[in-house]
Amino acid sequence: MIRSILHNVLLLVGVFFLASAWVQWIRNYNTPILIIGAGMSGLSAGRELEQHGYRVHILEARDRIGGRIHTNRELGYPIELGAAFIHKPDQNPVTQLAEQYSFKTNEFDYRLGTYHRSNGTAIPAATRDREHSFFREILDEGFFEERESFKLETWDQPMSTTLELMDFYDDLSVEEQHIFDTFCFQYIVQDLQADLTDVSTKEYDQSFEFGGKEGIDLFSVSGYDEILKGLLPSNKSKLELKTAVDSVRYQWFSQLTEEVMDAAAEEFSQTVADGFYKVLSLLESLAWSHQSVEVTTSNGQTYTSGKVIITLPIGCLKKKRVSFDPPLPLEIRTVVQDLGVSSTLKLGMCWKPEDIFWQKSSNSSLYFHKYPSNGDGKFGRGEFIEIINLVEAAGTPCLLAEVETEFAAKLAKAGKDAAVKRVMEDINQMFPNAVPPSHGVIMSDWADSVFSDGGLVHWTVDTTVQDAEVWTFDVARQLYWAGEHTIWQYYGNTHGAHLSGIRAALHVHYSFMESGGTLLLFTLGIALLIVRNFR
Repeated sequence: MIRSILHNVLLLVGVFFLASAWVQWIRNYNTPILIIGAGMSGLSAGRELEQHGYRVHILEARDRIGGRIHTNRELGYPIELGAAFIHKPDQNPVTQLAEQYSFKTNEFDYRLGTYHRSNGTAIPAATRDREHSFFREILDEGFFEERESFKLETWDQPMSTTLELMDFYDDLSVEEQHIFDTFCFQYIVQDLQADLTDVSTKEYDQSFEFGGKEGIDLFSVSGYDEILKGLLPSNKSKLELKTAVDSVRYQWFSQLTEEVMDAAAEEFSQTVADGFYKVLSLLESLAWSHQSVEVTTSNGQTYTSGKVIITLPIGCLKKKRVSFDPPLPLEIRTVVQDLGVSSTLKLGMCWKPEDIFWQKSSNSSLYFHKYPSNGDGKFGRGEFIEIINLVEAAGTPCLLAEVETEFAAKLAKAGKDAAVKRVMEDINQMFPNAVPPSHGVIMSDWADSVFSDGGLVHWTVDTTVQDAEVWTFDVARQLYWAGEHTIWQYYGNTHGAHLSGIRAALHVHYSFMESGGTLLLFTLGIALLIVRNFR
């Protein structure tokens, strides 16, 4: 009699628990998924979720969408202060977006640049081409052979040290050294936004690439924001600008799972621990059904959702712009601390069409590089400036200057006027007695903005691409990650950010399906027990 009563009570408790779990699951399923950040990864995640029937609520700290994509039109032309290229465009998903949303581009041929000595005089094209072949030989054959040998070692070293030990640099003439340094800046420092002294030998250039013509990418003409507009959420979802997130509070049932597994492995065996994990994973799915994440913004507003996709830049994570309660798992905090991020700065300068001076002597060059006037630029470290000719690249009477790392931080700290003055010093050396005043200048804020805290991610010495695998896993089935730093196969690229957003969205979708399936399984089990009890 007592046994029968206890049995029925347990069945009632199970029915009540499952009913409440289903109610919460349906509530979470119907509650908009929160996405922190409206850059490429956040907007891509939102679009993917909407295609699977979810509503999204995107919170963006800036007063615009795009994140580190920033098409500025203040001077009357679309000037890219952030991402400007589609790299390796064949089969690149961003190329497909460009076609879908009428984003106009031009081919950008890296062979059509002009290189200048420290005094401003141009280096002959034949010399440039010869030295470029030597640079590719050193990098593609010598350096990569050295890197392969490093994979067998347990230690790492900076890329600059590996180049030094290859023992070729001192045999070059001063001009050959300067040209080699300039190529290091253009193809490595600028690509990674990092000095070679801070770049891992083991992990350099481990990312994947799509196809395309050798040495040719696509450059933005109509403005990268054309793609962003196409990715905006529909009317059933919501996007809030000027909504900075201060804190994220979530429930960490996973911590209990890990503690029980560790104890089981220590007291019994790994087999027992694995058994505990399977049982606790099912319970975790049910427990998640009763949980929500609380996201609090700087204006005191609190939002709740069953799942949150976080697309904060790596720089913001390193600066701890958003607090997490409880703290993020140790492996994530360690990766955030170890990965590198550096400064980058862009200046857009426009002239009246009749005042375009650089076309007269540039032979339609797509870009200009000049060796630092102080003669200090070994392996691309120093006051290098790349200047893109937007007349040729995009059909606008403008120049787009870009500097990296310590030099970028220095100019950002000095302010726009000082930065313009310094860039104009190089321009005046390259084009003496021919530079009229520009009619407008705009400058990026990546280095000193609390919304980015630097540029793109890079792999520092003793970090590995496998470190980025932590971003492919959720935290407590509630927090999911996207952004260029979370996808090592395509890190530092717009297409990487795009693909990471899709990956996070699918992870959220599959998690909903998994927990729903677990609830269904338990429901069928309880139903069978009830039928058996009343037979």
